[in-house]
Amino acid sequence: MLLTIKPQDIVVLAKLIARKEDKDWSQNSIAIELCLSPSQVNSSLKRLVFADLMPPYQNPDKSEPIIQACTEFFTHAIKYIFPAKLERN
Repeated sequence: MLLTIKPQDIVVLAKLIARKEDKDWSQNSIAIELCLSPSQVNSSLKRLVFADLMPPYQNPDKSEPIIQACTEFFTHAIKYIFPAKLERN
């Protein structure tokens, strides 16, 4: 099974990192705050676990991002996954 990181996954991940002090979150609350459906948030969490940016979870509403992996991802990998291209006319 191949899962590919989507842009919405990065937004979900950033939201979870920003809320790291607030342990009282749910997939529904994240979905509402980000204007996503709960199923989109759930799929994002599955892809983030597959990418080793979040640990496998027993309770999907209480999982936390792996900060060291996220730091490495945001520092080194994101520019290759979503390259910014300057178009010249």
